[in-house]
Amino acid sequence: MGDMRHDVEKIWNPIQQELFDNQKNFEKQAVQMLQQDPAKGRAFLTGYTGQWGNYVVNKAWKLGDYLWTKYDEKF
Repeated sequence: MGDMRHDVEKIWNPIQQELFDNQKNFEKQAVQMLQQDPAKGRAFLTGYTGQWGNYVVNKAWKLGDYLWTKYDEKF
């Protein structure tokens, strides 16, 4: 892998670590909500995944623009 991987890792590693760090608590909360009120639990899961999905897609677009500008001479 080339130099670009350092730029990608700088963005993605903290996101991945945050998701891993929060996974147990998130799952516990989701299970409790699903058991108490399935509709509320589904809404919670949908909101969480939608929020993170949007966040990651926005980061990917910004990263893509940055990489294209930084490495355009190398393509």
